[in-house]
Amino acid sequence: MATYDIAGKVVVITGASSGIGAATARLLARRGARVALAARRAARLEALAAEIERAGGQALVVPTDVRDEAACRALIERVVEHWGRVDVLINNAGLGYAKLIGKMDPEKVREQVDVNLLGVIWCTNAVVPVMRRQGNGHIITIGSVAGHIGLPTSSIYSATKFALEGFSQAISAELAREGIFVSLVCPGFVVTEFNERLKHSRADGFLVVHADYIARKLARLIEQPRRKLIIPWTYHVITGPMRLFPGLVSWVVRRIAPLWIQRRLARGKAASGEAGSQ
Repeated sequence: MATYDIAGKVVVITGASSGIGAATARLLARRGARVALAARRAARLEALAAEIERAGGQALVVPTDVRDEAACRALIERVVEHWGRVDVLINNAGLGYAKLIGKMDPEKVREQVDVNLLGVIWCTNAVVPVMRRQGNGHIITIGSVAGHIGLPTSSIYSATKFALEGFSQAISAELAREGIFVSLVCPGFVVTEFNERLKHSRADGFLVVHADYIARKLARLIEQPRRKLIIPWTYHVITGPMRLFPGLVSWVVRRIAPLWIQRRLARGKAASGEAGSQ
């Protein structure tokens, strides 16, 4: 397996204002990468960049709304203008809302599709020409375990994450001969502000992990690229049977769904079950 050095790489991270994005930016900057921070919350990006620079790292702030295709193009153009290249794109921006089908807010449905799916497509579409000119690059997209098994009250969120699986597979085949590697990373429950109900949870390393844990896995993925990564490994217990015995898994989900739905709706606008940042 080829091994690559993080030091000196130019890494674009969407959803960098908190959670996995911020944790990954800090870690990669400590390892010598130059990190471009993209998200809607400019003040948070500026604070993170200042923190990184105080520690001796390099950071570029590019406030970006990934729902806007032109903004995604401008993000990549700004990074190339500043550092001359893009070695790694981490499509991390994501959000979700808990809602029963038939009771959904159309605007929130559109927002999830625009951020979780179209944002990935727009950023990837913008960066590929740059990576083609370079003859190399690495595109990493943050999917979810919810992209392998549909979660009650999270049908739109799950739909967007399922779509990322197909998108990643397709572009991986397209770009394989051009020196551009494509990875899909699928976390389960992660303690971030995105997951309000987990903010005070203890990360057990089996079902629930911290954003710093995901950041370390992403750093290793840059060093040793793989097509797909499910984090933590224990979620293979769910995703494996879903491929082999979809009927059985669906039956189990139907049995636990009433309790799941009751708890999630009781938490109001809690985000759906995966880590991410906006």
